[in-house]
Amino acid sequence: MGFGFNLGLIFIVLPLTAVLLLIWLITRKKVFRVVLILIWSGLLGLIFLSSLLRPFFNKIELDRENYTGEYIIDRSYFAGQQADWQ
Repeated sequence: MGFGFNLGLIFIVLPLTAVLLLIWLITRKKVFRVVLILIWSGLLGLIFLSSLLRPFFNKIELDRENYTGEYIIDRSYFAGQQADWQ
């Protein structure tokens, strides 16, 4: 993951988790446990979705074989001098 993700995890998610966990351990109210589960399941879901979609958004690196090859001029479309100079 990127720098912003790590920064958000360290300064937002982990302290929030610590506070909610402490409150849940003291009060034993179900709502704090549910919020903790929702935060971490959402975070893990985003990580999974990001890793699943990464191949679709990666930059394609072209090799020489990707853009060189046989170049055939259609002489029925480009006739005469237009086709001869190539």
